[in-house]
Amino acid sequence: MRAPNLVSRFFSATLIAIGIYSLISVQFVAFWAPLVPVPSQLKWISGAASLLGGLGLQQRKTAHIAASILLATLVIWLALFKAPAIFAAPLIAASWESMAETLVITAAVLCLFNVSTSDHVARLLAGSAMCLFGIAHFAYIAQTAALVPKWLPAHVVLVYFTGAVFVISGAALILGIAARKFTILVVIQMGLFTILVWLPKVFAEIHDVQAVSEFLDSASLTAAAAIIAQSIQDSRRLRLES
Repeated sequence: MRAPNLVSRFFSATLIAIGIYSLISVQFVAFWAPLVPVPSQLKWISGAASLLGGLGLQQRKTAHIAASILLATLVIWLALFKAPAIFAAPLIAASWESMAETLVITAAVLCLFNVSTSDHVARLLAGSAMCLFGIAHFAYIAQTAALVPKWLPAHVVLVYFTGAVFVISGAALILGIAARKFTILVVIQMGLFTILVWLPKVFAEIHDVQAVSEFLDSASLTAAAAIIAQSIQDSRRLRLES
């Protein structure tokens, strides 16, 4: 298990924040949002999983069991509450995007185990998710352009550009071509989304659950991508030392 560092602590902090807000608002926050009807009690489970998992990842002694429980919960969530909607309506890009968010978090948790096999699977999952993010950008040009801050020029061009960055970076991760550099590019892009798009919306609409959820989601995805980039660097260093 990788020892907690600044990147993993930031990731776990976003999970803690998601857990606390989910339990306070009694809502499915961020990547936990199901794509099929589910019992309302599951809102408490998703909040508790985020909170306890994030707290557990903060300490080396509890990090392994916390990551194991988080990983199991995420896999079950994908299988029961995400995948069925994809199979039922495979042409709805929003469903794929929602599943991609959960895949990125799952990939980050896998990277924490510091096992070569899990790192490889994590990159395939993350790469696939990045491609899905890009496709969603292209599928919802107008809706995505509307989120771009008004003071920025060429909103539609920016949507195409960021969508292309996601697709190219995803392909790089899957193929193992300059994977770390492209993942860092995704970290920067997601970080800018968090700061320029969602943070102002939170300040403007602090009581809007959707705005806060999107902000927390974007922050957690940024942290998850940073963990994946770090795992690529660590794996490369181990190969050079062996």
